[in-house]
Amino acid sequence: MKLSRTVYQIATLLAFIGNPCFSQGSSTFNLEAYQQFLSAHRDISSGELASLHDAGRFTARLSLDFSTATYFDSIDAYYRLTTDERSLLRNHGFVVTERLQRNSFGEAFLEIYKRDLPVFVSTDAILHALHMSWDAILMEVEKTILTRKLDSLLARLHGQLPALAARYSSVPPLETMLNDVDIYLTVPRMLLGTATGPEFSENAGTVQKLLALIKAERPSLYKLFSDNERTIDFSQFTVRGHYTQSVELSRYFQAMIWLGRTEIYLIAPESDEVT
Repeated sequence: MKLSRTVYQIATLLAFIGNPCFSQGSSTFNLEAYQQFLSAHRDISSGELASLHDAGRFTARLSLDFSTATYFDSIDAYYRLTTDERSLLRNHGFVVTERLQRNSFGEAFLEIYKRDLPVFVSTDAILHALHMSWDAILMEVEKTILTRKLDSLLARLHGQLPALAARYSSVPPLETMLNDVDIYLTVPRMLLGTATGPEFSENAGTVQKLLALIKAERPSLYKLFSDNERTIDFSQFTVRGHYTQSVELSRYFQAMIWLGRTEIYLIAPESDEVT
């Protein structure tokens, strides 16, 4: 069995690290030596890799007698493991069950602490704490800084349209382009909750239609900045994650979805079909 390119490079790096030529008398990584090793083992198979860097083999079934394990009686007295859970524990040495799921690691750890049960602190529990801290920081930045800066940026861009319209009013083909830019900037500003409207009154109907489609949150056919209809997935505007926690965050989320996913053609596409 040949290895994929990514897996191959990672695996051969591990094999190289385990090879005596890694150090060459020094503890530093030698890029040239690694490249030579990589080239020499370009067509290495999984079996050959295992012979160079044997990681051992996993046992399919352990058949553990966990009943005599230290503190198992205390764990079972509280959680009352089912027959299926006991079978998984016996065969694999661990069990993950939805029956005992908790809302957070903190809730689970507090429960274990109160019951004076043994605890295993996993890396994902530590990473979850870090992520929650980062998520709280991100929400605060989005609410207090990014939302205001985005609104200010869009307002400044939108404010340039009258000057552009006056400058290029004698060029009829540019009228459509200016209208497109007006719509493109008006929609996210209104999604942010800004009391505004399109610069050009003829775009009011289009803006309201787009806002209605966004509110409906389902794929729809629409001629967006094009003469041809195409399916646009307005379900992407469904607020999710931490953005559901406040009106400000929900508005910021939808405005960013519009700016991040809305396409404006710079050249004529080969096809308007969505695959």
